[in-house]
This record gives sequence, C-alpha cells and structure tokens, in this order.
Amino acid sequence: MTVELLDNETEYARCFDTLTELRHLETKIAASTPIMAATLPTLRSLEDLNRNLHRSGAVGEKGFSQIADRLSFHISRLEGYLISAKALQQRSQGTTEMLADHLNLRAQESAMRINRRIPELTKETADDSAAVRIVTLVALICLPATFVATVLGMNLFELDESEPGSPGRTLLVTANELWIYIASSVLLTAFTVGSWIALSRRQKLVRSRQL
Repeated sequence: MTVELLDNETEYARCFDTLTELRHLETKIAASTPIMAATLPTLRSLEDLNRNLHRSGAVGEKGFSQIADRLSFHISRLEGYLISAKALQQRSQGTTEMLADHLNLRAQESAMRINRRIPELTKETADDSAAVRIVTLVALICLPATFVATVLGMNLFELDESEPGSPGRTLLVTANELWIYIASSVLLTAFTVGSWIALSRRQKLVRSRQL
C-alpha cells in the first residue's frame, strides 16, 4: 500500500511538472506567432520592392535573382514555421487539457477517499473522547483523596496524645506555618486561573480578527 501511494504521488508530481512545462511552451508559442506573422508581410514587401527596382533598372538581373531567391527562401521557411507553430499550439492545448482533466480526476478520487474515511475518523474521535472522559472522571474521583493525603503528609498537622487531664485522647494540632501553605496555594491558583482566562480571551480575539 505504501509503495502504491508513493507511485501515485510520483505520477501526480510528474503530471504536474509536465503540465507546467506545456503551459510555458504555450506562452512562448503565443508570443512568437504574432512576431512571425508580422514579419511575413515585410518580406513580401521586400519582394515587391526588388521587382520594382529590377523593372526600373536599378538592380541587375543577377542581383535581382539572388535577392528574389533569398526572399523566397525566407518566406517559405517563415510560412512553414507559422504552420508548425499553430499545429504545435493546438497539440499542446490538447495535451494540456488532457493532463488537467487527469489531475482533476485524481483530485476528485482523493476527495472521495477522504469522504469515505470521514465516518471512520469520526468514530475514532468519539472513542478518543470517551477515553478522555473516563480518564477525567477517574482523576476527579481520585483528586480529593490525593489532596488530603498531600496536605496531611506536609508536616503541617500533628497528632498530640499528651494532653494533660485527658488520657487516651488524641488531638490534631496544626503547625504555625500553615498560613504559608494557604497563602501560596491561593496565590498560585489565582495566577493559574488568571493566566488561563487571559490566554482564552487572547485566542478568541485572534480568531475574531481572522474572521
């Protein structure tokens, strides 16, 4: 399957490169054809001028024949170039249209494959969302117990069993540094919540500007 995909991508890139070259060739032909078409009347005018000069005696027979042969040769070649350019332009246009249709069909085929994959991707997304919900639920269930265990393990509380006049009675005594824990927790919580609110508002502002 991987080899097939690589071959398809290579074929697609080759078709695109060929299409670009044909477009460039069409541009060159379209630019050169009017130049050749404009040059042809000039050569024919030179032929007429050569005849008039020969009739008036300004050009001899030998010079007239040489110039006439040269002009006739260039006119024939130029007319052949014009015919070849028009044929090449038509052939290039046909090949370009065929390649464009091929690329459009490939794009439609890729879109159809993606559309067929959408239900599967939707199902996978739903499964991932369900897994995330389960993990979140487990975290919410375990979070209170984790919090209590953490606080009790910070040496902020002590069990005092030596209260005078109350044998067998145990008291929970808080440390004097408890206020440091409470103050730092409140400040860090406020900073975290404030940062989250600021980032959320910034993202909404960026999305609104993009729209």
